[in-house]
Amino acid sequence: VTTGLGYATLGDGQRALEWLSLHPRIDPERIGLFGISLGGMVGSVIYSQDRIPKHAVFALAGADFPGLAQNSSMTRKFMSSSGIKPQELRSAWKVIDPLDYIVANKDKDVLLINARSDDVVPKENSLKLKEAFPAGRQELISLGHYSAMLHLIWLPRRVAREFREKL
Repeated sequence: VTTGLGYATLGDGQRALEWLSLHPRIDPERIGLFGISLGGMVGSVIYSQDRIPKHAVFALAGADFPGLAQNSSMTRKFMSSSGIKPQELRSAWKVIDPLDYIVANKDKDVLLINARSDDVVPKENSLKLKEAFPAGRQELISLGHYSAMLHLIWLPRRVAREFREKL
């Protein structure tokens, strides 16, 4: 039995996808994933592991979770004071990072929307998410992680259009 927040969250997402795919009113060929920030990171792992979603859009998300924990403005201070090394996290978090699935993800279509000046998900980590999805497309938007909230004016329409075109 595997425990921990990451695994529970992944399991919850995968169970939700399975339920949706079996629902009589839902076309299982038109199921997609969308997530912002942590939701995008969890979603990217689910998309890497699960065959149900046919398309995905992730905003303000990244990959190389151990490196992200080390470099993010949210967790950098804790990581520095805790003495936890990225290698220790890499070992503990094996199979819960989209970078662990590059081969499985090679043909998966995904749209990644990242902020140019993000200190929560640094550019290096947003580029690694693109690396995890070789066939994906990445768009960089202005502002940072929190100030990118201003993009919520147009982002829902952009995501809806993406899903209409791809699903």
